[in-house]
Amino acid sequence: ENIDRWIETQFGVRDVSEINRENIYEVINRFNALFPDFNNSDYGKIYGNSARTSAYLLKYGYAYTYLYKSVYSRLFDLMDADEKIDVLSIGCGSKIDMIGLKLALLDTNRENASYYGIDLNDWTDHNTNFCMFPDQGCFDAVNIVEFLGRENDRYNSVNSNIIIFPYSMSELVDAGTPWDSVLNHLPERLVSEKVYIATNIRDGDNEARDEGAFSDLVNKMIEAGYQQDGA
Repeated sequence: ENIDRWIETQFGVRDVSEINRENIYEVINRFNALFPDFNNSDYGKIYGNSARTSAYLLKYGYAYTYLYKSVYSRLFDLMDADEKIDVLSIGCGSKIDMIGLKLALLDTNRENASYYGIDLNDWTDHNTNFCMFPDQGCFDAVNIVEFLGRENDRYNSVNSNIIIFPYSMSELVDAGTPWDSVLNHLPERLVSEKVYIATNIRDGDNEARDEGAFSDLVNKMIEAGYQQDGA
């Protein structure tokens, strides 16, 4: 209500969709100023803080949902109609990408998908965080190094045929050891005949770095016996 009143007072319209292009960037900047800066060095403080987590999801939730719907739709276009959909989401957070998966499925004739999300932080604890669909799919609060290093575990062999890094690949690369673990252990754990890998490539100065890290993973897959087929 306060935002609607501000829009009407400042721009003489009753809905944000009616704001003209000349003013839209001012509106975006004013809206962004209402939220914490999630790109600064204190970003990690979002975890375990329900107010900051709420603000994060409010700011990015709709955009990320659309993003991941687009990602999964493109993956489905690459797949045969009868191929299984078994997702391993590394760094899944609140499982926003699972919303995108559900929406992408609605545009197909497919009825079933499996989802296994892992993250450093336990987003299923509703006292501090928010997890989308906490009772659907699987969620494992675990470090990727520990996850890939498990022995005699039912998930020791990674059965998933879709491996997605939802805005997490760059963080794993920055952390060093976790990304080394992905490169050195993930390809050899995969058992599906066909595997699809997806990640977010940041733009600007980070683009070449992200593309290089993604290429490193593709090369490790090739070393493990996979053949690259398409982009």
